[in-house]
Amino acid sequence: MDKLPKGWFLKRLEEVAAYQKKQGLFDLPYVGMEHIESKTAVFIGKLQPQRVKSSTFSFTQDDVLYGRLRPYLCKVLAPDFFGHCSTEIFPIRVKQGLDRQFLKYWLLSDNTTKEIESTCSGSRMPRADMNKVQKIQIPLPPLSEQTRIVSKLDALFTCIDKSIALLEENINHTKGLMASVLEEVFENGKDWKKEPLNKVAKVERGKSKHRPRNDQKLFGDSYPFIQTGDVRSANKYIDKYEVCYSEFGLKQSRLWNKGTICLTIAANIGDVAILGFDACFPDSVVGITPNSMNNEFLYYYLKTLQLQLDKKANSAAQKNINLKILSEIDVPVPSIEIQNSFADRFSRLEEKQFQILSAQQSKLTYLKALKSSLLDRAFKGEL
Repeated sequence: MDKLPKGWFLKRLEEVAAYQKKQGLFDLPYVGMEHIESKTAVFIGKLQPQRVKSSTFSFTQDDVLYGRLRPYLCKVLAPDFFGHCSTEIFPIRVKQGLDRQFLKYWLLSDNTTKEIESTCSGSRMPRADMNKVQKIQIPLPPLSEQTRIVSKLDALFTCIDKSIALLEENINHTKGLMASVLEEVFENGKDWKKEPLNKVAKVERGKSKHRPRNDQKLFGDSYPFIQTGDVRSANKYIDKYEVCYSEFGLKQSRLWNKGTICLTIAANIGDVAILGFDACFPDSVVGITPNSMNNEFLYYYLKTLQLQLDKKANSAAQKNINLKILSEIDVPVPSIEIQNSFADRFSRLEEKQFQILSAQQSKLTYLKALKSSLLDRAFKGEL
């Protein structure tokens, strides 16, 4: 760490706070991992007294609760009530000379997070090692300076969090704009001729026959391999990929042409995107190739079906939708002139939506980075 300001000291966490491991009292409010908000100590609402089957730790209003299990690291709560919590949470009680809110903010800082993550062990569900965490050093100014820093961070974070909440609301509104336009257009076109999807397009499942699916022989650097997550994350066109099939992988799969509409039928049901390059994909993705319809018109209509498809999906361990059900869904088929006109209109509107979302996301990224920067400065004595 950089040289500390005059009057500051480095202390091991165990010198200024103690890890509480007392057995929980079941008739108090229970805090599980799902109750801790990431990157904030704001706890919305009070939990009712709750009994749980597993063992728990007790906590008081003098403790800071810190998630020890990844992906819940960095989730912190400074409760204003007594209760009991999951044993995957560290209740950390401050000693004399350490402000509890100062400890909370220190635990949220990027540098602290990295140090605590370095103590984690376990490949599938890494857990922080509290014995090692207690040895981490915390920069400690006088108590009055801690109070001043906390007060300033509280004020700054309140303003930033309000801006973040407003931006997130605007982002959700922007995302919903396109959906509302599509629904209105297709609702107004309810008198258009309708045909089953398999009458106006080829509807075929992807292929990935070889088992195990992670056999290294399948992979190489020749043929892009698209999965459901790539469809979900695409902005209309799938224009990037992380994995390629080898020649062996291609032989047990199929190469779909650029322009194929991809629709997911397992896990995340009904996500739609258009291939921006030739690619392979597994049977959790369906390839749709129109016979005579405008490709983009059909793509935009399929975007409106996600809720409908999700309702039709069976309730097995992993949701999926039958190809027969998908193939028989009615599709509006107005004249090709109308299809072309609306496809062009939708495309221009969606491009504008992407531009707005990009600007909003950049602001959101900046605000979140600003919070990290403020925490970094706070614990260098620069705030």
